[in-house]
Amino acid sequence: MSRPWLIFAAAMLAATVSLADVRSACAQGMRTDLTKALARGLGAMDRLSTNGGGGRRYGVVVGNNSYAHIENLNTAVNDAKLVADFLRDQNFTVFEAFDVDKRHFERMLRMALLEFDPDSEVLFYYAGHGIQIGRQNYLLPTDVTLQNVHDVPFETVMLDQLLALLASRSRLQLAILDSCRENPFARMKLVTGLDSTLFETGSGFSMMSTPLNTLLAFSTSPGSLALDGLGGMNSPFTSAFVQSASAGPTESITRILEEVRQRVYKDTGGRQIPWESSTLVEPFRFRSATANVGPLNALAPVLGAQSSNDAAIAPPNDAQTVASDAHAADPKNAQHATAKAEPTATGAAELQSGPTTQFAQAQGGALPALERPKPVRIQVELDRVIEIGPLVAAELSAPLTTNVRVSASPRNGSLVFSSEGGVHADVGGALGGLAYDLMIAERSALDGGAEPIKDAFTLLATLQGRDVKVDVDLTASINPCDAEAGDWLDPDGVGIARYPNEIEPEVALAACRAAVNQAPDSGRFRYQLGRALLALRQLDDAEAAFDKARELGHIRAWHALGDIKASADLLPGADKTKSEPSKALPLYAAGVENGDVYSMHALGKQLLRHGQTDTERTEGYTLLSRAVEIGHTFAMNELGYHFIRERSEDYQPQRGLKYLMTSAERGDIYGFNNLGLVYLRGLAGVSPDAAAARDWFVKASEGGHPNAPANLGRMYFNGLLGDRPDLGAAIAWYDKGLERGDAWGGANAAWIIFNRKVKGFDRVDAAIRSAKASTLRAKEAGRQADNILRKLDAAVLNRATQRFLNDLGGDVVEDGLFGRKTLEAIKFVAAENQVAPDVDSPIARLKTMARIYWRSNPLRIDLH
Repeated sequence: MSRPWLIFAAAMLAATVSLADVRSACAQGMRTDLTKALARGLGAMDRLSTNGGGGRRYGVVVGNNSYAHIENLNTAVNDAKLVADFLRDQNFTVFEAFDVDKRHFERMLRMALLEFDPDSEVLFYYAGHGIQIGRQNYLLPTDVTLQNVHDVPFETVMLDQLLALLASRSRLQLAILDSCRENPFARMKLVTGLDSTLFETGSGFSMMSTPLNTLLAFSTSPGSLALDGLGGMNSPFTSAFVQSASAGPTESITRILEEVRQRVYKDTGGRQIPWESSTLVEPFRFRSATANVGPLNALAPVLGAQSSNDAAIAPPNDAQTVASDAHAADPKNAQHATAKAEPTATGAAELQSGPTTQFAQAQGGALPALERPKPVRIQVELDRVIEIGPLVAAELSAPLTTNVRVSASPRNGSLVFSSEGGVHADVGGALGGLAYDLMIAERSALDGGAEPIKDAFTLLATLQGRDVKVDVDLTASINPCDAEAGDWLDPDGVGIARYPNEIEPEVALAACRAAVNQAPDSGRFRYQLGRALLALRQLDDAEAAFDKARELGHIRAWHALGDIKASADLLPGADKTKSEPSKALPLYAAGVENGDVYSMHALGKQLLRHGQTDTERTEGYTLLSRAVEIGHTFAMNELGYHFIRERSEDYQPQRGLKYLMTSAERGDIYGFNNLGLVYLRGLAGVSPDAAAARDWFVKASEGGHPNAPANLGRMYFNGLLGDRPDLGAAIAWYDKGLERGDAWGGANAAWIIFNRKVKGFDRVDAAIRSAKASTLRAKEAGRQADNILRKLDAAVLNRATQRFLNDLGGDVVEDGLFGRKTLEAIKFVAAENQVAPDVDSPIARLKTMARIYWRSNPLRIDLH
């Protein structure tokens, strides 16, 4: 491997499991366990209910009419709206999007996946252009442009991957696709797999396998075209589907689709025959025979706008925005669905608004005239589900058994009513069983995300035999632990998040310890406590917190535990036995089973880099591609790195560069740094450009990247950014990298100070930087730092130790002599920081101080 690749590889994300570790894992039979885990339908078997489920029901509905570069469609948006309204009438919580481009498609999927729980039932509906490429099926966002053979993952949505994502976060899935229109990219050949094989595009959809407990319904048979309306407002298939499902919502879905097939065949004169494939092992009906039908409950956010240029996901409220991914975006033109007209209860007295919470007394034996109570104001702490029924009952002085229905739904969440057996009904029920289910919308804790969530809704409560309107204003404050240590794309989080470099460890630690004391059975708080402890380098305590979070069912904890096993030896002075990379793989696999995108990236990376067979490497590529479908930039960086490696058998430089550019477009600091390396070294056929490299490195450094500062230091040292080397600027950048844990920053800065005369620096500065670098995990950089230490005389080393002591609050004279006062100060500071002191030589004493320094200035290993 050439030197540029050594630098490039060092700059990539977290340490990888070595090939030897993978082979060791295989020898222990773990390969079989991983294969079984990945083949189990991503955990679906654990969630099946052969009696029919009673979990929450969600609709994910997309309709695309207006395409920027290909032929528009006539009825797709109308079709999607018709289906969305039908699903809401059946008490689904609906995520709907109209005329949305690729980025908005990603955001919708993320938002929906964060909302689902393992017992969910999900119906995905898509109307718009779709094509097959080879044997795979793809949905086309409105901004699709397939101009390059490598464009597929950046311009389309792969149906296989979408279904796998839904299956990983739900129990049962229905996919209804009214999208087999004329192929707008006929005769094109594109790359879709791991290698560079080209596949031709085709019209219609091809047959495909589906995850367990999934039904897939196409508007026409494989390879055929569907009609885009017959002069009406809707397509023949969607019209038939909604008509049949509305007429017989208690019928099984298979019976409904049989009737749909008959209707469409008749209405199209035999030109179109719907087709479906099913792995359902549970019955599915839109409504049970005994369902309580009532007014709407949950209004879904509109996740799109009127054109592909303006499409946006609605924020959780007027003051919030939804992040596009773990690395930023700015939605605009937020919209919400409008509530349907409120139904009137049969025989209800006229409802009057009034300021009093008391009911008028009956006069002359007449029925009581009930006045509308004052709005009920509830202040609670934000959680994914908030049990608010008892709070409303207390405010109304009403019994918990009071019957209530939903008149006007909340905007930022939905209302659910628990019933017998823990089943949720979204229509109505006893007031005591009422809960508020937060609609998860990710937001940065540093950008208004920690502000309280406000919402409002109206109930119809049966009081004294009359239906009375009760307005409820809800204010949910943010727990400080969520605000200080919430994680991005956390399946069990509440949507408030910080990147690792944004965590203030001590503040987060105090907040999360308080939260755990308050709610010891909260897996979320335990996980976030682990993040704070990890930022403080308290590895054992962090691992214990993550393990407890895992026991409590927190999905992201599997990934955190895997990372500790994979890279514990990143910590200076850490117990190297903690690093057991082979044990990381099954932990990542467990996260994959439960739909955690970070685990998909982590396991996919290991299998792609170190898989021993084509099947294993393909599994790795598939997992990374699944993460890319929802815009996960870490997976983009990994695939970019893979395809850009010159010695890789999959070397496809333009393809790799496209992944890195896409990551950078989404604001990822690792994408910034990687593009800096591309332009610095002229990789992937790019001409070297020092100015472009500098700009990318500066963006990465400003975002907190640990290696970008040293990359800038090298450029200034080598004179690439001016007429001559700028040693002062080089040292400044190297120092910034060292403080982020980049040992090369310290070793290179020390080398410059030791070998060149630089104003403002002396050999004591070289000694301090060398000691810091030599106690970090970086063998080559550590060796260079040790070489400098061995060349320094005892007086310089002692002065460096004394300067360290004074910087840490000591009070010794910097005279270069090692006496009793210096020895006592070393022992005292070491004891305070729980570091075993080594005072046998000047170098040993200085390294003791360096270890103490890193103990009191924890490294952000979560950035490496």
